[in-house]
Amino acid sequence: MKIVIIRNILLLLAWVVASVTMAQVVVESKLDTAEIRIGEQVQIQVKVTAGKSQRVVFPEFGNGQEVTPGVEVLAGSRIDTTLLNAGKRIELKRRYTVTSFDSSLYNIVPYVMVNGDTVHSRNSVGLKVGTIPVDTVHYDRFNGPFDPVDMPFSWTWHLWLLSLLLIVMLVLVVMLAIRLSNKAPLTRVVTVEQPEAPHLVAMKEMEKMKQQVDSSVLSHKEYYEQLTNILRTYIMQRFGINAREMTSQEIINALLTSNDKIGLQELQELLSTADLVKFAKYESSFTEAKHGLLVAVNYVNETKQSEVEMSAQKKVIVIGGEQRQQRIRIGMYIGLVLLSLASLALLVYLLEEIVNTFL
Repeated sequence: MKIVIIRNILLLLAWVVASVTMAQVVVESKLDTAEIRIGEQVQIQVKVTAGKSQRVVFPEFGNGQEVTPGVEVLAGSRIDTTLLNAGKRIELKRRYTVTSFDSSLYNIVPYVMVNGDTVHSRNSVGLKVGTIPVDTVHYDRFNGPFDPVDMPFSWTWHLWLLSLLLIVMLVLVVMLAIRLSNKAPLTRVVTVEQPEAPHLVAMKEMEKMKQQVDSSVLSHKEYYEQLTNILRTYIMQRFGINAREMTSQEIINALLTSNDKIGLQELQELLSTADLVKFAKYESSFTEAKHGLLVAVNYVNETKQSEVEMSAQKKVIVIGGEQRQQRIRIGMYIGLVLLSLASLALLVYLLEEIVNTFL
């Protein structure tokens, strides 16, 4: 008899302990919305508060399995866990996506498993599933199915243009980066083209004089003044001698000093005859005047520059001191940063347009 009493007391204590333990578990549930139409989806949130040592298991539903007759479970989210009371208790949350294809009012009582026992939600949730009214009288107002919808992304002309711009900007970024990594001085090279050769200028001027001589437009004095001016200008440009400010003898001496002795005897005779005409009122004959022009033409042809000399006289000027190079490098660094930022922004925009296609 005593054994029976002791057993009953132990069973009573076990039941009390189990009841107290289960009383510590609180299961609550709520819906995102209480009313949907057939085929629409809604989420049920199930929240469990329990002791940290208790083992809580949320039910798993297969595809199309019903949480209550008429309400199908489509998916379950991951479980969110929060510690309470300095880690002594735990709060668990999970959301289930459900739908229904029958219009009705459903009463849903979610549940969880705690230490192997089923604990239902202390509150039930009501879900009203409504149908879509069908107009059976005006059936002619129904439209057919919609055509297939095009994807939101397409390679329009402005996207092609932006893509091309991005490629150009990236090429510039790479070029600037490569140039800045090179420690060689930054220079700007300017090529000065060789002006028209002195002998060509002289020949053109003497050709005009020949026409004037043939037409007897010039007097002997004017003729010799023009001819000597042409020769003085040619000598100055060809040999670097300031012949326009020299006398005839000084010109000859300067040419002798610079070892330019070609045709000097006939040139000296021509200059002497010109001085006589200009200053001593010497009257030369027409034949002598034409011979003087021929002497001038021969002298220019004999002393003109070769093609090699003319091409070699093109000057290449390198511009850029230390301060200028620093300014150029700073400008290039600023341009590199701005181009990089602009390229990154444009790349993000294009990628966003492409990614939106698959969302």
